[in-house]
Amino acid sequence: MCVTINSLILLNYFFLPFNFNFIKIVFILFIFITIITFVTYSFSKDSISKIFILIIFIVCLGTPLNDWDGKYIWLFHAKRIFFDNNLYAQLDNYMPWTHNDYPPLIPSLSASIANFFHIWNDILPKISSAVMLCTMIIFINSIIQDNLVRIIFFSLFLWITEKTFLSGSVDDILTSYTLCSSLIMYFLFFKEKYFSNNKKLLFLLFYTFVTLTTLVKNEGLVIAIILFLSAAFIKKIILKEKINVSIYIIFTISLIPIFIWKLKCYNAGIYSDIVNLENIKNFKDRSLDLRNYWNIFNYMTLNKSLLLPILLFFTINFKKIKIISTNKLIFIKKIELKKTIFLSYMIFFSISYYLIIFFIYLSTPNDLIWHLSTSSYRVVMPIGVMLVFYSLINLSDNKLSRKVF
Repeated sequence: MCVTINSLILLNYFFLPFNFNFIKIVFILFIFITIITFVTYSFSKDSISKIFILIIFIVCLGTPLNDWDGKYIWLFHAKRIFFDNNLYAQLDNYMPWTHNDYPPLIPSLSASIANFFHIWNDILPKISSAVMLCTMIIFINSIIQDNLVRIIFFSLFLWITEKTFLSGSVDDILTSYTLCSSLIMYFLFFKEKYFSNNKKLLFLLFYTFVTLTTLVKNEGLVIAIILFLSAAFIKKIILKEKINVSIYIIFTISLIPIFIWKLKCYNAGIYSDIVNLENIKNFKDRSLDLRNYWNIFNYMTLNKSLLLPILLFFTINFKKIKIISTNKLIFIKKIELKKTIFLSYMIFFSISYYLIIFFIYLSTPNDLIWHLSTSSYRVVMPIGVMLVFYSLINLSDNKLSRKVF
């Protein structure tokens, strides 16, 4: 089911530049598959995922867009695609403060939904957010076996992503696809032998999740690369094991769509307002003031997106994380790293991504406090949700299910 939904979302994105009529066919297939899925779910004993899917659709369709990012970036880009009948409408760089360099994956899905119903408003296109979040729910629901753990995880996910979930932004979607991509990479790198009968399907799931992660938002490319490098480092350097060449090939192919988009932006003279020639100068100036370090740490860490997950993580896992000090250097024992691969994988990603975000804020061309207050709680969501997921799995002593399809 996850492969099907992801594939339809990608088909919508890939074929939208050519013909809206083809997209209508895709949506007819999508609606048909959705109906079959809900009918199948209605006869199953599992009601947890159905409840949360229903909640997501009610919230998405029942709440107004009152956030700047949701209304003047994502919905505005979707509106332009809908009325201009052009996926690349934003490449004219009209209203550059709406971040025209952002990938148009989700706006394209919103525009296609509106086109299918032959109407445009501020509510109907939000179905795109519900559809993409449902993919995460279906996927995670197939992995977590304990019903109580499912309820707690989905509830904490909605609590952590509440602001972006209600505002129509896409950080909640990026967070959900980050978690799914991380799990797929974990299965491929460290548990591939368990999926020998479904290896092709696993590779397809790997491609779709990673591709969609990179196309949701600019941070998605950074996240996908860090996830891949973290897994490859543990596999190759720590465990000293060979990596399947197919993983390299599929990961490289999955990056092609986002690089094509970046090339189109470059040719159109559109660049990120965060990355420019002033970054090095800004970094040098801010790095000399210790107050900047505290401000960044304060905004990034002392919020509900990350503080609760960190407390939950260390409370549950403090016995597993054995840290020793030698010559004033702190590191995790190599032997423990081998025994707790999933834990090590999560830690490598979380620390790497946190540090990258930290240094991006040090070099931001915007006012530091303003930039932190408007975005810091959003960009750390992927770390928080991954820590919550691992903690709950570990707390329930619940093995990751092999039934991921």
